[in-house]
Amino acid sequence: LRLTLPLCRDAILSVLVLSAIFSWNEFLFATILTRMETRTLPVIAAQTMTQRGIEWGPAAALTIITAGPMLIFGMLIQRYLVRGLTFGAVKG
Repeated sequence: LRLTLPLCRDAILSVLVLSAIFSWNEFLFATILTRMETRTLPVIAAQTMTQRGIEWGPAAALTIITAGPMLIFGMLIQRYLVRGLTFGAVKG
């Protein structure tokens, strides 16, 4: 564990970031499995399209609220993500 865990740290962080992004933006399961009282942000954002048209103000605000945390998280951890994704591609 003392040898392999530090070597795998970047790869584990890469998997963590990608898993967090994919689960944050999961739309299909949230649409099917949630009730009207417990909706996620992507489902609420999709409901800004009505029969009369798209409500652009709420749609834009929900897009920023939905994508903002993952963009900030991705920027903060970008160095580890790139290192973890490219670590296995280079022969030593």
